[in-house]
Amino acid sequence: MNYFNKKNIVILSIAILLIVNVATIGTVIYLTYKKPLVSELPPPIQKRSLNEAKKGLDLNQEQKDAFVSSQNSYREKTKEVFAQLHKARVSMMDEFSKPEPDSMVLYDLAKQSGLLHEELKRLTIDHLLELKSVCTEDQFKYLERMFRGRIMDEGPGRGHHPDRVRKYRNRKPDQN
Repeated sequence: MNYFNKKNIVILSIAILLIVNVATIGTVIYLTYKKPLVSELPPPIQKRSLNEAKKGLDLNQEQKDAFVSSQNSYREKTKEVFAQLHKARVSMMDEFSKPEPDSMVLYDLAKQSGLLHEELKRLTIDHLLELKSVCTEDQFKYLERMFRGRIMDEGPGRGHHPDRVRKYRNRKPDQN
């Protein structure tokens, strides 16, 4: 290789490194000053149940009765969906446990699970709309803040729980 080819390779390498460094610095600056996509809303209220929320909402007796009725109806409707989701999870684990799991069966179970989650979200939406119709504007702002973390899977509820995953990560197969 002659001198000019080596020189061209070095110059090209330096140019590529310079471009990568400028892009990295630009990305860091952009991400540092970028505004969050989520609108500036008050932080979620960390209540564990609707019963706790009812105290903060200062509901009248008619509203309390409507809340209880809606809550009971929601629980009744979702009970079967949760049972079917549990059954789908068990079936998935049974299939995974086989010496040669059938990926088509697993895909069907995943699809079934997705449809059940969709149904659960629809029931939750209907429930929240029903609660909203009973509340005053100020009461619903309070209720909205309480449910915000649950709906966005950021707070207590049935969303993603990293602590639960970590707890079992280093578990030995013979432990319960």
